[in-house]
Amino acid sequence: MHSLYVHDVVRLCSGKILWGNEDLELTRFVTDSRKVNVGDVYVGICGERVDGNDFYQEAIDKGASCLILSKELKN
Repeated sequence: MHSLYVHDVVRLCSGKILWGNEDLELTRFVTDSRKVNVGDVYVGICGERVDGNDFYQEAIDKGASCLILSKELKN
């Protein structure tokens, strides 16, 4: 199986790294911040009723190694 790294996702999404290690290997993706485990990649998806981008801090607090968001982080 081919490994996937932060720099691969950034390139594929024409995104940018705001903080962190671009050489981090990504192994597990989670879209529900309540289910994040240490080392997971949290993907904030904007739905009809809930904007997953708003839950990035919960994902960080639970140990997410990387966030993929469609909005800039709130200060």
